[in-house]
Amino acid sequence: MGTNPAPPVRIADMTRDNWRAVIDLWVAAWSRTMPEVDFGARRDWLIGQRAVYARDGTRVRVALDPLSGLARGVITVRARDGYIDQLAVAHQDWGSGVAQALIADAMRLSPKGLYLLVNQANPRAVAFYEKMGFAKAGAGINETSGLPTWRFDWSGG
Repeated sequence: MGTNPAPPVRIADMTRDNWRAVIDLWVAAWSRTMPEVDFGARRDWLIGQRAVYARDGTRVRVALDPLSGLARGVITVRARDGYIDQLAVAHQDWGSGVAQALIADAMRLSPKGLYLLVNQANPRAVAFYEKMGFAKAGAGINETSGLPTWRFDWSGG
């Protein structure tokens, strides 16, 4: 796992009180990561995902600032197979250890393994997942954006 010290965050399940803030964080983080994609236009999609996550047993975990309670990052982990559908961290917290804390939480929730898809055009994320012990396991295409993706697996342990 990463070598950064634990960030000053508390990881908890998402609540009704922080859902809107999580959506805003997701849109802002992804808009900065991939400005060529209109993530603002995908806000309604993410709002709809809340029901999908509830139906399929996906845990939505939020990294919260322990003093202000503000959301600093979010990760989703589907219980049945360890699929990470989303990981987003507020831009000001990139490199701070928030993402590592969220991945560590996902590993705790799904100790038998995790997998995710990452845009091939996102080298920062590719390097991050490799640093966290994930291995490239295949290639594909994002069905929404049409962009090429890598599948990364973490085998647990």
